[in-house]
Amino acid sequence: NDANCFALSEAWDDEFTQYPLVMGLILGTGVGGGLVLNGKSITGHSYITGEFGHIRLPVDALEVVGRDFPLLRCGCGQLGCIENYLSGRGFAWLYEHFYQQPLSSPEIVAQWQQHDPRAQAHVERYLDLLAVCLGNILTIVDPDLLVLGGGLSNFTAISEGLAQRLPRHLLPVARVPRIERARHGDAGGMRGAAFLHLTH
Repeated sequence: NDANCFALSEAWDDEFTQYPLVMGLILGTGVGGGLVLNGKSITGHSYITGEFGHIRLPVDALEVVGRDFPLLRCGCGQLGCIENYLSGRGFAWLYEHFYQQPLSSPEIVAQWQQHDPRAQAHVERYLDLLAVCLGNILTIVDPDLLVLGGGLSNFTAISEGLAQRLPRHLLPVARVPRIERARHGDAGGMRGAAFLHLTH
C-alpha cells in the first residue's frame, strides 16, 4: 500500500540506507506507516504491518487528555484507535474538543505561529499524546530511524518537539531513534513502488 511504499522510499534515501530498521509514520488524513528491514518492506501474515493508526489509546494517554476523554469509534469499527486523535483531522478535533471552537489544522498552525496561547497549549498537548502513543510502538519495533510523513510532518514543531518527549515513555535502556521528516514528499509513493518492484 501507499504507506509501505512511503517507508520503502525513505529507507532507500542515500542518507538513510545505513539504518537497518526504518519505521515510516504518516500523520496525514489518517495515521499509518510501514517497516523496512535491511532495505526490504515487512508486510506480515495479513499484510497489515504498519497499521499504527489502529492501535488503541494507551491508558497513560488519559493523563494527557483527561480521565473523561471520549473514545471515538474508528472507521475500522473499533473504539479508541489513535488515528482518530493523531491524524490531521484528529489534530483539529482535539482543538475543538478542548476549546469548543472548530478550526482546521492549518488555521491552528497559523495561530500557533502567531503565538496564540490556546494554539500553543494545544500543540504541546498533541505532542505529549503523540509521544505517549509512540512509546508503545517504539518499544515493540525499536527502529534505528523514524521518518515522519503526511501533512502534519510539515509542521516543524512536531518533528522537532517529539524527540525530547519520547524518553519518558520508553524503557530506561531504550535509545530514541533518529527522527527525520520525509525527504521525497508526494513522489515517495511512486518511488517506493519502484523499489518494491526491485526488491521482490
